[in-house]
Amino acid sequence: MPNEESGCEKQLTLKQLDSHLTNECQFEIVTCDRCSERVRQFELNGCHTDLRSPHCCSEFRAPCPHCSDSSSRLYRSEFEEHLMTCPERPSDCKYRQSIGCQTNVAMSQLDEHYCSGTDGHLELTVQRFQQELQRKDSELKEINNLLMKLKTRDKQRAIEVGQLKEKVLKLTERLSTFEKSPLLKTLLNQGRRLSNGDLTEQPVEEDNQSQQDAAVKELNRMGRRRSVVF
Repeated sequence: MPNEESGCEKQLTLKQLDSHLTNECQFEIVTCDRCSERVRQFELNGCHTDLRSPHCCSEFRAPCPHCSDSSSRLYRSEFEEHLMTCPERPSDCKYRQSIGCQTNVAMSQLDEHYCSGTDGHLELTVQRFQQELQRKDSELKEINNLLMKLKTRDKQRAIEVGQLKEKVLKLTERLSTFEKSPLLKTLLNQGRRLSNGDLTEQPVEEDNQSQQDAAVKELNRMGRRRSVVF
């Protein structure tokens, strides 16, 4: 299609094409009679001839679309200056951003709106504060939940540390008991004799034999305690 690149998506037969391009197609490239700029048809009928549009033709003149006085015809550049003081220019309430007042009236009516809209503005202010309080309350609940999780985790860690300390203490006690046992002394003495090359079998006195038997029993008892603990 001739105007496909301009945005026209119409699918037509050759018989329909001439009539469409001449009378219907809004994407047909045309020349502005005022500034000679090449624009699409819908732009010529729209923003190119609208003083409020930044794309308005520089040579286009029209009365202010807001004022009741239509005798004065303005260029786009003059219209921008005129808007600064136009009493009928649509204007937002100054409290639009702060409390959400959606009122939009002529600039000449703003003072009346501020005087008569005090109650409405107060109500909007209360609503905005309530919304803010709800948001803060929600944030505070999230923080409290996080703190509770951290406290629970700290308690669990404290319990685990206490259990580890108890195990270390028991291991230390068993090690101390083993170091003091007669069996360890006997084994150490035998180790020293072997290291000195003394391979002769030493007579075992009755008291020493009794001590060794007691040591073996103690060692077995310690082994049973260890299996119970772990």
